[in-house]
Amino acid sequence: MKKESFISLLLSCLLATTMLFAGCGSKSKSSGGFNVIILGQVGQGMSEVTSSIASAYGEKLSNAKECKSGSVTYNAQSVSIKSESRNYNIYNLPEYRDVCKSIASQGIVPDGAVLVIDVSSGIGPQTVEYIEMIKGLGIKNIAVYISNCTDSQLVELLMTDVKEYYFEKAEFITDYDNYSEENAKKVVSVMDKWTVENNATKSVSGTTVGVYAYDLSEEDGGKYTPIFPSDKLEITINNKTYKGSLATPDVDMMMPGDTSLEIFELEENVSAKAGDKVTIKLGGETVIVGVVMEYS
Repeated sequence: MKKESFISLLLSCLLATTMLFAGCGSKSKSSGGFNVIILGQVGQGMSEVTSSIASAYGEKLSNAKECKSGSVTYNAQSVSIKSESRNYNIYNLPEYRDVCKSIASQGIVPDGAVLVIDVSSGIGPQTVEYIEMIKGLGIKNIAVYISNCTDSQLVELLMTDVKEYYFEKAEFITDYDNYSEENAKKVVSVMDKWTVENNATKSVSGTTVGVYAYDLSEEDGGKYTPIFPSDKLEITINNKTYKGSLATPDVDMMMPGDTSLEIFELEENVSAKAGDKVTIKLGGETVIVGVVMEYS
């Protein structure tokens, strides 16, 4: 093959790869862009909310694409919109595992979240897990979208529960007309009030650190064996490596493919903050990726 033909082919491949992963996780904040994730119990309207926002701003929600962060693969739907205030990259991750893998690998670094709750189903266990996740990451830019609003009394009860138990200052969008353009614009008007400063997180120090951790599966380049508290780990946070071990109370192992909040005991003090990237190696091989979380 001629050199010129080879270079043309290489450039074409690079362009195709870029287009394939366009709309996947982005850590950039160019042009004041915010990364927003749509969260909620499966089947409670996340895709519909994301699609209605896209439509309200003349855009089309992409089909779920396979995205990659390091060795971790996850699926995400996405759309980019521009409001009067800023640019947004909005993501709907089809499955709970996609959300977990993306957050832990920092495939998508969220600046805010829209929590979707179907009033007829209420706050499900997966919704509670999402709430704990976004709180632990220090994300304070949150909107609550209440879908399927057919009973105003149930809506009032749900809003009271959310404020009392989870988000005292939550802003709500109540959907009485089936994911309308008006509701979509109400969501974005709430998002336009968000600032980066509202997501300021407290520092984490001491010899223990909480990590929202993903134990790499074999398909993501990990081991097929569990991680035990007796394993001697190399834990890298902010480019500094510490020696340590798994120390979560009542947890005797982490299995490949597991994603959860885990506690690690280090041999020296750490200085970090919620959201900092964590990479953990065993025997020189990366076995866990994650982010620092606030925990008590």
